[in-house]
Amino acid sequence: MSKVQIPFFCITGDRDQFVTFKKDGEAIKLGVSLANRELVYANLPAGKKLQLKLRDADHMSFAGEPVDALRFSRDIKATESGHQALWGQVSQMTTAFWEYYLAVPGHSIPPTKEAFEARLRAMLSPGEELKFG
Repeated sequence: MSKVQIPFFCITGDRDQFVTFKKDGEAIKLGVSLANRELVYANLPAGKKLQLKLRDADHMSFAGEPVDALRFSRDIKATESGHQALWGQVSQMTTAFWEYYLAVPGHSIPPTKEAFEARLRAMLSPGEELKFG
C-alpha cells in the first residue's frame, strides 16, 4: 500500500470483521479483523488518503443489496431503511471525494482541502470516524 500514488478512500464499519456463510445446516466464519482492515489506511502514503468508519456496519452492509439471511448471518440487526441510509451516505461521501479529487476549475465544489474536509465531516452521524492523512 505504501506505493499507491492516487487518492484512496477506505470505507469500513465498526463491525466489519467476519461473515458467517451458511449452507445445508453447516456454517463457516470467514473474514479479517477490523484491526487488519485498518492497516490499509495506516500503510498508505500520507497525502490523499481518507478512512471512514461507519457505526453499526458489518461487512455485508456494503453488499449494495439486501443480504439473504438464509445464506449469511449478520453481526448487526439490519433493516431495509438502515441499508438505504448507509448506502445513501456512502454514495454522498464517495461522490464528494471524487468531485474534489477530479475537480475541474470553475465548478461549484469545495475550493480548498479544508472546505472538502468540512463537507465530509458534516455528513457524519454520531459515533462515526473520519480520518484524513
